[in-house]
Amino acid sequence: MQALAVSACLTSMVEPMPRYFFDLHSDCLTEWDDDGTECDGSDGVLHHALELLRESSGAEPGQQSAPTVTARDAAGHVVLTATMKPCTGASVRWAGEQLSSTAPIFPLPSGSASAP
Repeated sequence: MQALAVSACLTSMVEPMPRYFFDLHSDCLTEWDDDGTECDGSDGVLHHALELLRESSGAEPGQQSAPTVTARDAAGHVVLTATMKPCTGASVRWAGEQLSSTAPIFPLPSGSASAP
């Protein structure tokens, strides 16, 4: 009986994961995320942003600019900007003190479902 009480107590103390909103910008197209996605910390935000970039890069025939994803927190503050550059791969910049000011640039392998 005591184990159940401890388990219930821990469950009630668990906070829901924060929700982030991922906006996609490419050429004249901007897709605003009104629903958001729950992410488990900065790793979850980075993974989701890179997955969106991978899905959107090269999706538009004749695309002129590099697609960019911005991630906003629930307060509307941009916490991450990620851009897919044709020659160098994904460039990621964190805002504020989330992590370092700039993450390393790395290519995304074609067909890869996860970020390195």
